[in-house]
Amino acid sequence: MTTENAIPNESYWLCPLYSFNCYSSEDLGYPPEKIDLFEDIQLQLVTPELRNYLHLRYPDWDEASVADYMIVMPRNGKASFLREIADKSELLVDLISTFRLYHTGGVTPGPLLPSKPSVFGDIATYISKAEIDPTSFGLPEYEFYLSDVPMFNKLMGEIRTCRKTGKLGAVDEALRRFNFSYSGEPEDRLIDQMIAFESLYIGDDKELGYKLALRTAFFLGKKRKQIFSDMKQAYDLRGKVVHGTKKMDLLEIEKIIPKTEEYLRQSIRKFLALLPLYSPDDLKKAKEKRLAKLDENILNNGRVLAFRE
Repeated sequence: MTTENAIPNESYWLCPLYSFNCYSSEDLGYPPEKIDLFEDIQLQLVTPELRNYLHLRYPDWDEASVADYMIVMPRNGKASFLREIADKSELLVDLISTFRLYHTGGVTPGPLLPSKPSVFGDIATYISKAEIDPTSFGLPEYEFYLSDVPMFNKLMGEIRTCRKTGKLGAVDEALRRFNFSYSGEPEDRLIDQMIAFESLYIGDDKELGYKLALRTAFFLGKKRKQIFSDMKQAYDLRGKVVHGTKKMDLLEIEKIIPKTEEYLRQSIRKFLALLPLYSPDDLKKAKEKRLAKLDENILNNGRVLAFRE
């Protein structure tokens, strides 16, 4: 996939990864030079040769000195430039979504670059929808290990399969808001998180905050009282933000966001596992049935049962 000097040839797309660290083992061994991921994606350590290549190819791109790893994706010679940039941008967003769903950390992509300059200029101005500034809210840098690859690929495979078969449904909106919640002011991040939760757990219900907290706590299944309390607090804070309540403690919001981020991460992953059970045409009705079944299970015996009859 790479040339003698570890520089991708002109048949590849490049995208830098910031706040991303990769190790060969759990004891923080050497950073691997290359990692094969889902759909022929590679993570490649940015070698001095590749960094020099990027500086020469894209002299106005100062950030080339910052990233330690580069996403490398093969080009599709049969597709037009605009069609492929759209396809690869979608693939890139799903890749970053999978990293974030896998565990916490401030991983973020830079611009998606054609290794061969295009008619649109020497540097592509297309920026992934998932791009953020992780330093704006203090997330730790992302740590990825070679041992993570099988489970990571399985999770990404679930997202890609559901997207290609039209089955993502409400989970797609949850993923979109989940990614939005990685940037912005604490109040905005909390609102995006709550919208993501609502897309998963709420239909045309009343008493939204109570039902959201109850359903989330029950569905995740562990430490339910704590999850219920945290979710209720988060929803109440969200209400204060939306309705412009003056007396609002930003520190309280900053403390709750990491908790709700993890609950949202777990929720999206569990709902993703359910999607293959349904056809695309049944997804809307399926959500209503899932929520009704969820409430029935809560009232019945407190055990998480199958969502299908």
